[in-house]
Amino acid sequence: MQITVTGNIASFQYQHQTNLVRLGLSVTPRNGNNPGSVDFIYNTERRNNMITPDTLWDFVQKTKGMEPERVALLFMGAQGGNGFVQDMVTQNPFEPSLLKSLFLIYDWTEYAFTDPHLAMLRTKVYNEFIIDYSGRPEPQRDIYFIGQQFCTPAYEPFLQRLVELNLLAKCDFISTIQAGLSTYFIPLVKPGVPRNLFAHGNDILGNQTYNLWKNILNARDLRITNWMNSRF
Repeated sequence: MQITVTGNIASFQYQHQTNLVRLGLSVTPRNGNNPGSVDFIYNTERRNNMITPDTLWDFVQKTKGMEPERVALLFMGAQGGNGFVQDMVTQNPFEPSLLKSLFLIYDWTEYAFTDPHLAMLRTKVYNEFIIDYSGRPEPQRDIYFIGQQFCTPAYEPFLQRLVELNLLAKCDFISTIQAGLSTYFIPLVKPGVPRNLFAHGNDILGNQTYNLWKNILNARDLRITNWMNSRF
């Protein structure tokens, strides 16, 4: 199984530029006496046999509820404190947030990859959210996967603009059995964005992109409301 997340780690609001980064995990599960392996992906670079799936699971459980910057520091330490992971720690909040999101998504979807038809995975990566539960009485961070109705070619130029604006990140799932899935999610760190920045070459006034963003937020709020009503 392979999971990658892609996001803009430059603050578009202040820098007016994009620096898309792709982070990923490629996991070979345990098989008999073979403990399996995990490759960490950073853009086109791949760190082979980084850790075992069991070690990755322990790391993800240990870092739940932690600040993204703290998670990046711990991950850097696990990798010997050098290379692209060290560079990540010195970046603005968007890149550590992307790394933390990757670990949360892996933990949320790992079991779903056992379904050869990926039907279980589809129920987890569209119109669904993951809470980064800290175990403390405080507001909990979350990431939200947008609804499948928005993940169509017609919306693609507008979704890409939302990625550039740091409002969305893209997530790709690759299975060795079936064709993969792609979706988008609202990340842990999301800035306020002036209305004028929604305009771009495929949407001169920005109205379509802005309306899509509002529809995504409305769908998210409805999903959370329904979840709350079903629990209490």
